[in-house]
Amino acid sequence: MSYIKDKLLPYGWPTFFLLIGVGGIYLYWTYSSEPALPVVLSIAGLTFGVFQTLLNIKIQSIRNLYALRQTEYKNVLKLLNDISDETTKKIITSGDHATFASLIMNKGNELSLWIELNDNHLFPALKQNMKAKELYEVVKAIVVASHNTFVKNEELKQDKNQDKTVDQFVLDYNFELAVQDFIKAYKSAKLKFLIELQYYFK
Repeated sequence: MSYIKDKLLPYGWPTFFLLIGVGGIYLYWTYSSEPALPVVLSIAGLTFGVFQTLLNIKIQSIRNLYALRQTEYKNVLKLLNDISDETTKKIITSGDHATFASLIMNKGNELSLWIELNDNHLFPALKQNMKAKELYEVVKAIVVASHNTFVKNEELKQDKNQDKTVDQFVLDYNFELAVQDFIKAYKSAKLKFLIELQYYFK
């Protein structure tokens, strides 16, 4: 019922005006002492003309909205794929934790900004959507893990009185496990989020 309501609601004003025009013709024909056919035809022509204009405006508006949604969907899809690529690259290359944390943090901020900008018009109530929140929390978790690992690495570097080899290995190993867990959680959250966005195109 809600789906039908959402589909019909945008055409409310054109339909309302058409009904007023038809009602006006009915009242004129019923209550006029000498109803004239030219007058009826004039009213009908004006009613249909305005109805068609309003309907065309509404249809074009819906098409523009759909096109904008498609564009923004492609943008966020690229952003999410970038996060996947950077995470996979981290597993393969085992690069600097701070660089990775900074990069993923920037991507997370881009995701948050994307949701914020598109919440009101293109994807209404997206900020309150549980799938969007879940995705953002998953990204936030790996950023925190990366930052904590970087801080501990810096502490190890400053400790002059300790053999850091084992500690460094354990630290890096635990972080790699965290990244692998993130990849699994991220794939699931990403898929749920994209499915949720698809509902806006129905």
